Amino acid sequence: MDGLKVKYLHSFEYLNRRRQLLEDAHRTDPSKPDFDGAEFYMGEPAEGSGVLVAPALRSHVAAEFAKQSAIDKERRKAREARGGEK
Repeated sequence: MDGLKVKYLHSFEYLNRRRQLLEDAHRTDPSKPDFDGAEFYMGEPAEGSGVLVAPALRSHVAAEFAKQSAIDKERRKAREARGGEK
């Protein structure tokens, strides 16, 4: 048998642990997730330094936020020009 056994892949174990962590963190208050104990879910200390984020991805996300911000600003200006209509 030459089939792939997904349950034995470390990447899927990691993703499943992350899914469970996210579910538990949002359980009490979805608007304020609590990530206390995340290192126990994930089996490693929390990194938080951002070293695992690709610089190109970070730049892309920043550019998309800037575009969205410019669109929101123009909409707000147009709404104010119409006299506050929504």
